[in-house]
Amino acid sequence: MAQRRPAKNSPFLAPVPFYWCDKCHSPVMGRLCSCGEKTRPVSVTPPGDVRPAFDRDRNLVNRLFEEQFGCPLIPEDQIAILNKVPDEDRMEEIILGGAVVCAIRYLPAEERWEVLPREAAAAFVNPTKRIIRVNDEAAGYIKDGSSVLMPGVTFVSPDISVGDAVFVMSEAGECVAVGRAKMSYEETVGATRGQLVRTRRTQKPIVDTAPTSWESAIKANKNILDIYENKSVEFVRDVISKNPELTPTVSYSGGKDSLVTLLITLKAGLKLPMIFADTGLEFPETLK
Repeated sequence: MAQRRPAKNSPFLAPVPFYWCDKCHSPVMGRLCSCGEKTRPVSVTPPGDVRPAFDRDRNLVNRLFEEQFGCPLIPEDQIAILNKVPDEDRMEEIILGGAVVCAIRYLPAEERWEVLPREAAAAFVNPTKRIIRVNDEAAGYIKDGSSVLMPGVTFVSPDISVGDAVFVMSEAGECVAVGRAKMSYEETVGATRGQLVRTRRTQKPIVDTAPTSWESAIKANKNILDIYENKSVEFVRDVISKNPELTPTVSYSGGKDSLVTLLITLKAGLKLPMIFADTGLEFPETLK
């Protein structure tokens, strides 16, 4: 069954504040890193709902990538970031080294996950499945935007089916494109003509492959976080001072938003009555 995709022309008027510092090898929420270096913007799909990839996320991505391309994607010495993408079901962009390296997408009608790699993924992995190799002449044309045609193909993975996402590699092992297979391996046997891959054309991003950690990311964002925190503290104090007839309270439900709000009120020097509703789904740490 064909998958319906939501319209791609939904207006997102606000910029996505997501950047990368190549000196600190870290994601940054502003144009200037705490180290003093200017950051570069990372192009992600709006609205830019980025979050850290936790162990469960990393394991899922690595398992899917290994199943479909023969190797795990996320190295142990790299932090990974997910960006939620509007789709019929769950879809996430995976960001490594300041670049989107792939997306994972769940297809509910087929009850399976699909991995959609970008060329940047080849900076971290050497795929062994779903690969197509082309000669040097064809590689040059493909880099310029041409589709993959059979006359330039030197190798096709036996596991490729029509519609599969594939890597297109040069004989030297360079990734020259990614895309979807228009022919299965069986159809390529003996074939001398035809379009084998419809390539996905994206602007080639800068990829930072140096090791990094969340500790370095916290340091890189310290100045920005301090600004946000100070503004929030002043906002809370201002609202309370302008409404002396009201009794302020703070709601805490165990989620990250309410936790941050509670911490901001404490930073403001306030010990407000806390409203907590136990939904029965709370973690033991939350109840404690």
